[in-house]
Amino acid sequence: MLKIIEIVLKAKADEEIQKAEKSLALIMNDVLMQYVDDKYREYLSMQMIKPYIQYIIKDIEAEDIYYWRIATLNQEATENIAYRLMDKLTKENCELITTDKIVFQIEKKSYIHSATYKQLVTKYFTRRLKSSYIEFNFLTPTLLFGEEDKMICQPHDIIMNLVSIWNLFAIDEKLYEQDLIENLAQEIQLDDYEVVLRPQLINGKKRPTFQGKCRFSLKNNIMANKIILMLAEFSQYTSIGANTHLGMGAIQIKLN
Repeated sequence: MLKIIEIVLKAKADEEIQKAEKSLALIMNDVLMQYVDDKYREYLSMQMIKPYIQYIIKDIEAEDIYYWRIATLNQEATENIAYRLMDKLTKENCELITTDKIVFQIEKKSYIHSATYKQLVTKYFTRRLKSSYIEFNFLTPTLLFGEEDKMICQPHDIIMNLVSIWNLFAIDEKLYEQDLIENLAQEIQLDDYEVVLRPQLINGKKRPTFQGKCRFSLKNNIMANKIILMLAEFSQYTSIGANTHLGMGAIQIKLN
């Protein structure tokens, strides 16, 4: 089960966010973990790749409005994180207070996307697809696994990341064809990009991250295109790259 929650927050004192020693994404992950029971929180701490992602972005027009999104990647995470969070926020008051004393008023909360792995497979393998371009909008700083000096993502990096996450959490819909990643990467090419490069301190080391839009075109391999488009939609649940549970690698896509 895949779900995305969006919680619209209004900061009561935006200057408090600027004063915080930690990034807002790290603070919000701490907030999220407060709503998870001790046993499942301990389980999450031992997982290198988490079965959830979360990130927070600021409204470009209303300076005090933030969008906090949490996505879960399997049934267990959906029950222990998504359902639990929504249930507790419904029962509690309309304020959310972080450990750093940042106070948000909860304006709205809702499930904005929901699917199963089987539904995604059915959607893309039983329909005629017209999309030949994908635009990835990297909403937050992104660092792909294993990346060192590359400044922007390449098709192979994206495909490898998404196939790995898909196979980790899907139960019956694994993508195990031999040389699948290499074959898919040959059917998609980077056409244009508009990104900002931002060095980020990750695990004590400065790493190159990027944020912005990348536009890819698909070639004429129908079966490959179905898988690539399916993975593109999947990316909105998973984010891409390292530290996605700490707000990095958030994705929105546009197909045309």
